[in-house]
Amino acid sequence: MTSSLLLVLATVLTICHFEAMASIEDEWLSMVNEGRQNDDDECQYINNRTCPDSEIRFYLFTQSNVNSSQFIFIDSTTKESSMTNLSASYFNASNPTKIIIHGFRGDMYQTPLYRMREEYLNETSMNIFYVDWFNLSSSFCYPAVVHNIKHVGECTSMLIRKLVEAGNDDIHIIGFSLGAQVTNFIAESLKPEIILPRISGLDPAMPWFITVDNSQKLDKSDAKFVDVYHCNSLVQAKIETCGHVDFYFNNAIIQPGCDGNFFACSHQRCADYFMESIQTKTGFYGRQCDSYLLYLLNQCEHHKANMLAGEHCNKTTTGMYFINTNSKFPFAKGQFYDTNENSRSMSDMRKEIRNLQQFCNKLTDENLKQFLNCKQYEVILT
Repeated sequence: MTSSLLLVLATVLTICHFEAMASIEDEWLSMVNEGRQNDDDECQYINNRTCPDSEIRFYLFTQSNVNSSQFIFIDSTTKESSMTNLSASYFNASNPTKIIIHGFRGDMYQTPLYRMREEYLNETSMNIFYVDWFNLSSSFCYPAVVHNIKHVGECTSMLIRKLVEAGNDDIHIIGFSLGAQVTNFIAESLKPEIILPRISGLDPAMPWFITVDNSQKLDKSDAKFVDVYHCNSLVQAKIETCGHVDFYFNNAIIQPGCDGNFFACSHQRCADYFMESIQTKTGFYGRQCDSYLLYLLNQCEHHKANMLAGEHCNKTTTGMYFINTNSKFPFAKGQFYDTNENSRSMSDMRKEIRNLQQFCNKLTDENLKQFLNCKQYEVILT
């Protein structure tokens, strides 16, 4: 982890939660130091390895096996042998398919990703696949893990090709954190023969993805519909828009109810919210706003209709939407709630904007500067 990234992180965290800076920074530094101690023996860069890969595994759940997975083996030798295992499983090509991908230092059993299978299968007949790449994601050597996600995406694309060959065309990929960036490499490996119907990115990872081009990170060209959810922006995850629609929960940086566990809790909340969205009757509804700056200034146009986020998001939705949630489960507030309940005083807003201005002064990426409206802060503060 570079010193410049730590400096940016320290600056950003002052935006809304000044009193939490010391404990958050200590937690981050502790993780970084632990990673440095393990770099020599844990950095595993995957180069020139072919797919399929025994360290990238696929597990299937259906209504016939909600609690016991079926391992799906993809054999690259011949088309016939590669389909044998899939055709002998509970996979049904006529049912919708969900493919769920965990992130950095996670696995398929990570809560709430693992609970999604129950929420989906309680509702309807589906094929729920988990991509478990734990052996390649478990290192503290983050740069190596980022390097390896291209290989994970390429191998996962083999599974999707087999699903399409079997007649399955309703495929929805859900990636959390670094798993959201994996979806880009899946899409790139499938193009132009196969265009994915939908990708949902849950708090796509930010470190090492700020300056790379769109061919190396999730963006709206990766599927016919890309919906993205932001919860821990500028810390572990991206803040700039990267989907057809982007939903920002609360302040999109620190989530309510995450006192004392800012990193893991706020980041994972995007997965919590999406999991709840599968069956909630209340729903997560966001109010449209034209920019993050207008949101900070409480200047979003209140006459615009709220839009539903999550699993049942309308696939024609576009733009930026901001959502308030409860601080504990159930998190959804529904369509009608007091949009001023999280409003800030003018002095608080000026404090937030002043710190964003300081953050902007340290940025080198012009796209991120433009997204954050960096040129406007000096004018507002004068």
